[in-house]
Amino acid sequence: MPAHPAEIAAAEREGIMIVDSWAPKKLLGDRAVSGVALVKCFSSDDPVCNYEPVLDEEITHRLDADYVILAIGQTPYLRFLAGQKSIDTTGSVIDVGEEDLMTGENGVFAGGDVVTGPKSIISAIAQGRKAAAAIDRFLGGNGDISETLTEPEKEVLLPEHSLTARDRVQMPTLRPWEAVTSFDQVELGLSEDQIRFESERCLMCDARKFEVVVNPEHCKECGYCEEVCKMNAFSRTDVFNARGYRPVACTSSDWCAGCLKCYFACPDFAIDIVEVR
Repeated sequence: MPAHPAEIAAAEREGIMIVDSWAPKKLLGDRAVSGVALVKCFSSDDPVCNYEPVLDEEITHRLDADYVILAIGQTPYLRFLAGQKSIDTTGSVIDVGEEDLMTGENGVFAGGDVVTGPKSIISAIAQGRKAAAAIDRFLGGNGDISETLTEPEKEVLLPEHSLTARDRVQMPTLRPWEAVTSFDQVELGLSEDQIRFESERCLMCDARKFEVVVNPEHCKECGYCEEVCKMNAFSRTDVFNARGYRPVACTSSDWCAGCLKCYFACPDFAIDIVEVR
């Protein structure tokens, strides 16, 4: 199951029972669902991480259920476009202009997964900025939506003290029994004192040394690491792995600041960050 340990622990705290090593075979029930029939699953991927489950149909299990939610993917809901003649679609995505993301309806823009299909949230945010600039031009502006929130520092001096880093402030959350009885935001946000503590907490990124290791056989060429890395530490290689993808490589670990954004963004857990100094 591709989830980080903290996410699994949070789910279990809310009473979610994770039943792994089983594969769904069929829904049970006559006019209403009564359960799910499962078969034993010994592995889900082959040695190069292609999805190829190994099942034993003779080993079965049943889960009783009043409701079954199929959460195996996402498809845009485009029925509201029925009868529209100006907004075209291809399959399950909306057709837009490549440069301005405008649909066939003048002044109507679209972006994100409903245009590209499933991609990263970073890609959706980038399209949001692209559409915002196009909308600004459409309304008579110059398309410049950039902001300068602070002047860049000309010189950064490292203080002469220990590199011991303080731990990150833990995000306050609803209690598990509160989270399961409402649709309120689970993460409550930091207090003013916690925000001040976080802003003063220094990881000494410029004085610490990290090594970035990419497993080329696990990489699916999704590009998430390239999108989130502000140090431009990743680049595409000229070779293909056994799965037919052209994996990324870390151009230089010297550029890594240890932010771990690439580690958490990688859906295939193909990246490791190791502190070497």
